[in-house]
Amino acid sequence: MQPRLPSWRVGVHYLPVSEVADELRSGQLSEVLPDWALPDLGVYAVWPDLVPQKKLACRLIDHLRE
Repeated sequence: MQPRLPSWRVGVHYLPVSEVADELRSGQLSEVLPDWALPDLGVYAVWPDLVPQKKLACRLIDHLRE
């Protein structure tokens, strides 16, 4: 986890559990508001319209949609 602000007791942070699993297990960090979550965020792919890369960009977008 970079930076380590939660372990410095600097406010409330929304982080992926995978980033703070060890700290949660050890008790260094505590989960607050367990029923609250951020709204789903969209994913945007911005790609230059170059013919050689167009097929690659479409494959990436199709993969992300799955």
